[in-house]
Amino acid sequence: MKQEKWKDIQLDIEEIRKAITDVKNSVVPELEKNQMLEDLGKTMSKLKNHDIAIFTDKVFYGEAPIKLLRDPAIKLQAKGVYCVLNSYANSKELPLNPKTFVSIERLTKDTGLSRSNIMRWITDLKESGWLTVHRRGFNMSNWYILHSKKRNRKN
Repeated sequence: MKQEKWKDIQLDIEEIRKAITDVKNSVVPELEKNQMLEDLGKTMSKLKNHDIAIFTDKVFYGEAPIKLLRDPAIKLQAKGVYCVLNSYANSKELPLNPKTFVSIERLTKDTGLSRSNIMRWITDLKESGWLTVHRRGFNMSNWYILHSKKRNRKN
């Protein structure tokens, strides 16, 4: 039963991909586009009912705890890096210690800060107890665990 349901979902996803490609490449006549978009909306709603969101109008945020935002010892750039890290975390984990493994390169592109500045602000967050960093391995981005409460350092 589950396998059949998954096959149906995969077929729906493939149908969406094909329709989007056709609409983008203008293969479909203008009159058919509206009907196609309406059908796509129905298919996406059906998938959404299975907790599968292909496209969503939901707005996601990079959040930070109020205590962090109001802590004068933490520089504004570090607070911003925390929020950007949080924006890459799994949204279902936001309330309790969200985790992400976004790369430093991605953070530099998103923030406009240099690699050394990103590292500095991550170090500040880590040393102040708002962030835990775990190495994942050679040539891999680190795991960042964002804390909702300031933690005492164990060093």
